[in-house]
Amino acid sequence: IIDTGIYSADPEFAGRISPDSTGVAGNTGPEADHSAGANAYHGTQVAMVAAAANDGQGTVGIAYGATIMMIRSDDPGSCASPGDCTFGDLADGINWAVAHGAVVINMSLGGDGGAAPDEIAAVQNAAAHGVVIVLAAGNDGKGKPDEYAQSLVGAGGNVIIVGAVDSTGKIASFSNRAGTFSAEYLAALGVNVPIFLDDSGIYDPTTTTPINGTSFSAPQVAGAVALLKQAFPLLTGQQIVQLLLTTAEDVGAPGV
Repeated sequence: IIDTGIYSADPEFAGRISPDSTGVAGNTGPEADHSAGANAYHGTQVAMVAAAANDGQGTVGIAYGATIMMIRSDDPGSCASPGDCTFGDLADGINWAVAHGAVVINMSLGGDGGAAPDEIAAVQNAAAHGVVIVLAAGNDGKGKPDEYAQSLVGAGGNVIIVGAVDSTGKIASFSNRAGTFSAEYLAALGVNVPIFLDDSGIYDPTTTTPINGTSFSAPQVAGAVALLKQAFPLLTGQQIVQLLLTTAEDVGAPGV
């Protein structure tokens, strides 16, 4: 998970945070700085949706037996500013994950600008090693994914862009649509996704906090990738991508 870091003391992650977790972009490690404000909780929330433990309480993540490699990549200090956290060049994070055995990389981030050449090269490197890249489509209500996600499609046949739907399968008003990228696009629940955290971003098994956004749809798809690889370890990354794209429920107008 390339994001804002993780609150490692959360019992939902006990014993399942990879020792290869790290920080890039000026961060010294994977630990989230929750003192920076609500924006800094983002990585912990994404990790909970993807892989919180199935322990009889709190949140249950999609791939609740998976190992979480958190790569904290937010620009230092940016999460304390108004608006979203910012991220610089993410190539180092992608290459680190690939070099340390990741099966799938979740990137619940993006923007209006395209990826840098070394980021595209890093995604190509991931594809060559069978690593799947899952990207959030963005939350601007546009007719196509944000430019960052668009620019990584075609880098190696291993990219899935994820939009958000509500509990009925209807596309969320804020979700960027597939547009001309429908062949690489899936959707998952992104409206009122329930996780158990208190207002300070700390685990609380009694308090459900609903969260919204394609940021929280993407880790559900990343979790599905992890489950398929766990069940069928000989599948390649490209085979997993195609399985997910071709077997997903068809909603909206018939066809891709």
